[in-house]
Amino acid sequence: MPRSYSTMRLTDEEKLWASIAHASAWVTFIGGIVSAGVILPVSVFIPLIIYFMFRKRSDYVAFHALQAFVLQLVGTVGAFALLTVGGLVWLIGMVIAILALVIIVGIVLVPLWGLVGIALAIAVMVLPLAMALYATLAAIETYNGRDYRYPRIAQWVDRQLAGSYLNVV
Repeated sequence: MPRSYSTMRLTDEEKLWASIAHASAWVTFIGGIVSAGVILPVSVFIPLIIYFMFRKRSDYVAFHALQAFVLQLVGTVGAFALLTVGGLVWLIGMVIAILALVIIVGIVLVPLWGLVGIALAIAVMVLPLAMALYATLAAIETYNGRDYRYPRIAQWVDRQLAGSYLNVV
């Protein structure tokens, strides 16, 4: 059974820290672009630090910080995995398509595989952007004292908190 918390008596500090946890996705997003990914191993953990600061003081902040952490982890690791694995598969496919030019099938495969590469590049760019947009919505909602639940992520975080594994750590 998930833990529950009330949004009726939230302090301004709780609203602010929950909002900061979500908004830290922009540090990850922009910092990842500006630093070519160097800052990602640090910036992804900002919400987790907020979780550890508030886990015993505010269930509201703890829940939202964990949601923000999972969202950033999925957004950054997912984009990296999509880029590396998808890029490798695309590269192998393109080499095969180019080699297939010898038997004329490649005339169709090379442009088709080029379109697959474009779709892959778009997906790699959209994933972190979607992460930042969801985080913006969550930051605004939590700053205004409303509960925001990411699809799928909120249910998982609720189950983890209900199992109290994260409370022991």
